[in-house]
Amino acid sequence: MVSLGYYEKNDLISAVKFLRDRKTSYIAVYGYSQGGVTAILSGDSLKGVKCIISEVAFDKLENAIDNRFRKYFLYPGAWGLYL
Repeated sequence: MVSLGYYEKNDLISAVKFLRDRKTSYIAVYGYSQGGVTAILSGDSLKGVKCIISEVAFDKLENAIDNRFRKYFLYPGAWGLYL
């Protein structure tokens, strides 16, 4: 299931914990698009992470949905509520 970063943050937090438990000295997180949003949403829960790089993250969920609908269906995203 894809939640656009909301539930995926738990996977990222677990991955960082896995590395910390193995005494990894330097941990950085890189996320692109939805991965960037996941990194941002997880930020304050990522203990021991030295830096977070987030590229091409969407600013609001509404904008991400609108962009996808316009690109793939040629309709405004708001129309997706009625499909």
